Amino acid sequence: MGLFGRSPDKSPKDQVNEWSQKIRKETRVIDRQIRALVRVAGSLQKSTEVMKAMQNLVKIPEIQATMRELSKEMMKAGIIEEMLEDTFESMEDGEELEEEAEEEVDKILFEITAGALGKAPNKVTDALPEIKPVAAAAASEDESEEDIEAMQSRLAALRS
Repeated sequence: MGLFGRSPDKSPKDQVNEWSQKIRKETRVIDRQIRALVRVAGSLQKSTEVMKAMQNLVKIPEIQATMRELSKEMMKAGIIEEMLEDTFESMEDGEELEEEAEEEVDKILFEITAGALGKAPNKVTDALPEIKPVAAAAASEDESEEDIEAMQSRLAALRS
């Protein structure tokens, strides 16, 4: 420390060297930033080229038209689906209506016949037993025996 608490000043030559070092350091930092910006600019340029190529490949008006058509078809499908659901629901209601109508007919017939219909048995839902015709079975056996004999005679003729 010098007189009056003052430190000795650096020589001008040392100050110039110090400033030169600081300037070189900042220059290197700026150079790194410039190189980074150049890389970013190159990437942006490439992405711009890719976007242009994609825009040429993908025709936006065509896609919009297709999407409109698709939404119309989906709306129609939704409407058709609702109509089908309503139809199926009404078909289920039709079975119930048929049962109710049958009950009403039974009531009216009961009233007309003065209760005699109530004494009659309910409708038969069992299937009738099937009777196999015996004569047809015998005839088919005779025909099959004749066919076998004819085939055997042909086989014998071929062998000789």
